[in-house]
Amino acid sequence: MAGSPLEEIREVRTKLQAWLESACKAPDPISRPPRELRELSAELNRVDRALQAASPGLIASAEWKREIESYRHTLQQLRAHLGHFEIILRIRAQQMTQKQTQLNALKSWADLTREIG
Repeated sequence: MAGSPLEEIREVRTKLQAWLESACKAPDPISRPPRELRELSAELNRVDRALQAASPGLIASAEWKREIESYRHTLQQLRAHLGHFEIILRIRAQQMTQKQTQLNALKSWADLTREIG
């Protein structure tokens, strides 16, 4: 880790908030680079390591509690936004399935007309 557990959590929270702001400006998940979710996951893993490395004295401090509360709030926002992305992607997957079904029906019809004609 580069800094103290508190600094690590603060840095990750700041990165997550910046991502949320960026994602709100471009809410279509297709417009997001594919690597972003892996990067978000890596940042969340950093927090896990920071939580494990935190000393009991740090955990008892008011500054730690404030930062953890801010991080918790950011995670709630992240969960909501990722949930929105999931809904959009599920709808698109369903639409693609419907289009594939239509395409298969047209292909079958075209094959049949070739055999008849």
